[in-house]
Amino acid sequence: MTAQLFVNAVHHGFIKVGSIALLVFDECHTAVKDSPMKQALTVVNEICERNGANRAPRIFGLTAALFLEKCKPRAVSNIISQLKTNMKACIRTADPHKIEG
Repeated sequence: MTAQLFVNAVHHGFIKVGSIALLVFDECHTAVKDSPMKQALTVVNEICERNGANRAPRIFGLTAALFLEKCKPRAVSNIISQLKTNMKACIRTADPHKIEG
């Protein structure tokens, strides 16, 4: 489903975040500003903080389009860092020399 459908389903009680074991976010690079993907992450984080992290779903974010931002090479580490913060994640890349924890 789309991120917006997920946000709506959680807000209306159709989906209980505590019953989710794994959330897969495709194109997670779109989790910026007030996008539906960022709203979905915010909703999950708020509910998990209220109910305790022991019932928090694991989140697996995928992206292959990080460079669609048409950024300068020196900005790549900042974009990756922002994505890491937004997703509350560790980043793994295809290049073994670029793995960040």
